[in-house]
Amino acid sequence: MQDEAVAHFVLVTGADAKTAEGLIEACNGDLESAIQLYFDTQAGSAHYSDEAFARSLQQQHASSAQDGPSDSSAEIRAPIPIMKDTLYGEGAQHMLRHHSKSRNSERASAQDVNAFRDFQAEGRGPSGVSSSSGLASLFKAPFALMFQGTIDEAKAKAVQEGKWLMVNVQSNSEFASHQLNRDTWSDPTVSSILMGSFIFWQVTDSSDMGGRFMTSYRIDSVTELPITLILDPITGAKQRQFLGFIEPQRLAEDLVPFMDHDIHHPSAHKLATQHKRKQTQHQPATKKVMTEEDELQMALAMSVEDISQPQASTSAPADVTAQAPAAANGPAPVSSNTTKGIHNGMHERENASAVANGAAHQAPDEASVIAEAKARLPSEPGSSDPNGCRIAIRLPSGDRLTRTFSKTDSVSALEDYCMSEAPGAAIRPFKLMQAFPGAPPLANSSQSLQAAGLAGGVIAFKWTD
Repeated sequence: MQDEAVAHFVLVTGADAKTAEGLIEACNGDLESAIQLYFDTQAGSAHYSDEAFARSLQQQHASSAQDGPSDSSAEIRAPIPIMKDTLYGEGAQHMLRHHSKSRNSERASAQDVNAFRDFQAEGRGPSGVSSSSGLASLFKAPFALMFQGTIDEAKAKAVQEGKWLMVNVQSNSEFASHQLNRDTWSDPTVSSILMGSFIFWQVTDSSDMGGRFMTSYRIDSVTELPITLILDPITGAKQRQFLGFIEPQRLAEDLVPFMDHDIHHPSAHKLATQHKRKQTQHQPATKKVMTEEDELQMALAMSVEDISQPQASTSAPADVTAQAPAAANGPAPVSSNTTKGIHNGMHERENASAVANGAAHQAPDEASVIAEAKARLPSEPGSSDPNGCRIAIRLPSGDRLTRTFSKTDSVSALEDYCMSEAPGAAIRPFKLMQAFPGAPPLANSSQSLQAAGLAGGVIAFKWTD
């Protein structure tokens, strides 16, 4: 049996009998393992090609046929020659590209992992539907608002409907992304604004589409996620940018200019510039650091002023001395110009005193109006009160006032709050309205905030004069 294994090993590998015996013994008599070990350990030795190996087998078969009759009458055929050809044409290439594209889409969908998916609830629930009280439903993406498609398709849809494009890039590893889904995108006011004036496109950084978008707009995946962008769908220009979590009231307030101007409005392209200018105006002025040359120039200017001031003061006594003889000879006649100057000065002093007296009388009136408005304001409910709701009031200057009211408070409480906090509102007529285009003024002051649909919303403050 050992001799047959050695002969077969020599026939297959072309090695000598001594090498065959050693490898078969090393593999505990396993012929196949010994042959495999032989070919794996032949580094640096001569390897047989397929053609040489087949020729060797033929020679060995011929020599064995000369020695005696063989059991096998079939000849060993020569190896198939090497050839090169095209295995598929253009049609097959198109099918492969389509298949690759669908696989990429499936991989992108697979990468959009729901970090709060409850697999146990899905297993227990009927038909694999998870319970609505789980974390998955609490932090689920706003599918009702999201546009399903690529970024180019979203831009085309926004241009067709004349809306702005809002892009939200999220990261499953950042809790602020899930907080946006839970608090901001589910807010009724924000949802209504997005559905009316925006095409909303949400994507994760782990997907292929998200990665390409982040590369196009140079978004850092470490420090800038989640990020929310407002884009002009025509040019793709970035109009506004929000990093991290956004409070619903703040976002609703910042979206008001985009509600007033659609993408085809003549001044739509100025929204980003106006926002940057406003941010620049609110930034504190930096103090200029003077160099030694600036200090030297200032010292020279001050010395010149010190030299010129005594000369001006010395000219005055000369004029007085020149007028002294005239005064000694008798009273000088008063000219008409001098008389007019005296009367004008008296009238100016009278007008100034009248204005001062009017301001003195007006200030207590405004102060009393503010005091009465504060006295009428209802108390602010606590954070644990279920009837409490925060309302933001957007002033014409761009600033905003925020306070917690009770849902049962009347609209007049908002008016009193504006009169007590908004500059000039105590003595100047104004009107309040909901912060969306074409909203009518709030006429019924006795209506409750909940009945008026103002609870948790944003109110626009406008002057009527």
